[in-house]
Amino acid sequence: MYIGVGPESGKRVKDRDAFGYICDRILIGDEEEQEAFMELVKNSSSIQELAASAIDWYFSGNWIYDSMDNKKTGYIIRFSDNSLQAVYGTYLEAVNRAKEMSKENGMGFVVN
Repeated sequence: MYIGVGPESGKRVKDRDAFGYICDRILIGDEEEQEAFMELVKNSSSIQELAASAIDWYFSGNWIYDSMDNKKTGYIIRFSDNSLQAVYGTYLEAVNRAKEMSKENGMGFVVN
Protein backbone atom coordinates (compact mmCIF):
# COMPACT_ATOMS: atom_id res chain seq x y z
CA MET A 1 0.00 0.00 0.00
CA TYR A 2 1.19 3.48 -0.84
CA ILE A 3 0.55 6.06 1.87
CA GLY A 4 0.63 9.73 0.97
CA VAL A 5 2.72 12.25 2.90
CA GLY A 6 3.03 16.02 2.58
CA PRO A 7 0.67 17.24 -0.15
CA GLU A 8 -0.61 13.66 -0.61
CA SER A 9 -1.29 13.23 3.12
CA GLY A 10 -4.37 11.19 3.94
CA LYS A 11 -4.34 9.24 0.67
CA ARG A 12 -3.89 5.47 0.63
CA VAL A 13 -3.55 3.43 -2.56
CA LYS A 14 -3.55 -0.37 -2.53
CA ASP A 15 -0.94 -2.13 -4.66
CA ARG A 16 -3.63 -3.60 -6.91
CA ASP A 17 -5.07 -0.11 -7.56
CA ALA A 18 -1.76 1.74 -8.03
CA PHE A 19 -1.56 1.74 -11.83
CA GLY A 20 -5.21 2.75 -12.25
CA TYR A 21 -4.73 5.52 -9.71
CA ILE A 22 -1.75 6.82 -11.68
CA CYS A 23 -3.70 6.78 -14.95
CA ASP A 24 -6.56 8.73 -13.37
CA ARG A 25 -4.18 11.31 -11.92
CA ILE A 26 -2.14 11.69 -15.12
CA LEU A 27 -5.30 12.24 -17.16
CA ILE A 28 -6.05 15.40 -15.14
CA GLY A 29 -2.41 16.20 -14.36
CA ASP A 30 -0.27 18.99 -15.72
CA GLU A 31 1.55 18.84 -19.05
CA GLU A 32 4.91 18.00 -17.45
CA GLU A 33 3.46 14.92 -15.73
CA GLN A 34 1.73 13.82 -18.90
CA GLU A 35 4.95 14.15 -20.92
CA ALA A 36 6.91 12.16 -18.32
CA PHE A 37 4.26 9.43 -18.42
CA MET A 38 4.31 9.33 -22.23
CA GLU A 39 8.10 8.82 -22.11
CA LEU A 40 7.51 5.80 -19.90
CA VAL A 41 4.96 4.51 -22.43
CA LYS A 42 7.43 4.95 -25.31
CA ASN A 43 10.19 3.12 -23.42
CA SER A 44 8.06 0.16 -22.30
CA SER A 45 7.80 -3.06 -24.27
CA SER A 46 4.74 -4.39 -22.41
CA ILE A 47 1.90 -3.15 -20.23
CA GLN A 48 3.48 -4.93 -17.24
CA GLU A 49 6.75 -3.07 -17.81
CA LEU A 50 4.84 0.21 -18.17
CA ALA A 51 2.90 -0.43 -14.96
CA ALA A 52 6.07 -1.25 -13.00
CA SER A 53 7.98 1.79 -14.26
CA ALA A 54 4.99 4.12 -13.80
CA ILE A 55 4.49 2.94 -10.23
CA ASP A 56 8.21 3.40 -9.46
CA TRP A 57 8.12 6.89 -10.97
CA TYR A 58 4.83 8.17 -9.61
CA PHE A 59 5.13 6.92 -6.05
CA SER A 60 8.78 7.96 -5.65
CA GLY A 61 7.89 11.39 -4.28
CA ASN A 62 5.35 12.11 -1.57
CA TRP A 63 4.56 8.48 -0.83
CA ILE A 64 5.70 5.81 1.62
CA TYR A 65 5.34 2.15 0.73
CA ASP A 66 3.86 -0.21 3.32
CA SER A 67 4.68 -3.76 2.21
CA MET A 68 2.15 -5.32 4.59
CA ASP A 69 -0.53 -4.80 1.91
CA ASN A 70 1.35 -7.07 -0.49
CA LYS A 71 0.79 -10.14 1.65
CA LYS A 72 -0.42 -13.41 0.24
CA THR A 73 -4.13 -14.07 0.37
CA GLY A 74 -6.81 -15.89 -1.60
CA TYR A 75 -8.05 -14.52 -4.92
CA ILE A 76 -10.75 -15.73 -7.27
CA ILE A 77 -10.23 -15.57 -11.03
CA ARG A 78 -13.46 -15.37 -13.01
CA PHE A 79 -13.12 -16.13 -16.71
CA SER A 80 -15.39 -14.84 -19.46
CA ASP A 81 -17.20 -18.19 -19.58
CA ASN A 82 -18.04 -17.65 -15.85
CA SER A 83 -15.74 -20.46 -14.71
CA LEU A 84 -13.79 -19.79 -11.51
CA GLN A 85 -10.29 -20.57 -10.30
CA ALA A 86 -8.94 -19.98 -6.79
CA VAL A 87 -5.35 -18.75 -6.36
CA TYR A 88 -3.39 -18.19 -3.15
CA GLY A 89 -0.64 -15.58 -3.44
CA THR A 90 -0.09 -11.87 -4.00
CA TYR A 91 -2.35 -9.93 -6.33
CA LEU A 92 0.39 -9.86 -8.99
CA GLU A 93 0.83 -13.62 -8.75
CA ALA A 94 -2.92 -14.10 -9.18
CA VAL A 95 -2.98 -11.82 -12.24
CA ASN A 96 -0.01 -13.64 -13.80
CA ARG A 97 -1.70 -17.01 -13.21
CA ALA A 98 -4.93 -15.69 -14.73
CA LYS A 99 -3.04 -14.47 -17.80
CA GLU A 100 -1.43 -17.89 -18.27
CA MET A 101 -4.74 -19.66 -17.96
CA SER A 102 -6.57 -17.20 -20.21
CA LYS A 103 -4.01 -17.72 -22.98
CA GLU A 104 -4.63 -21.47 -22.80
CA ASN A 105 -8.39 -21.01 -22.98
CA GLY A 106 -8.60 -17.85 -25.10
CA MET A 107 -10.80 -16.07 -22.58
CA GLY A 108 -10.85 -12.81 -20.70
CA PHE A 109 -10.64 -12.68 -16.90
CA VAL A 110 -11.17 -10.66 -13.75
CA VAL A 111 -9.23 -11.17 -10.50
CA ASN A 112 -11.06 -10.45 -7.22
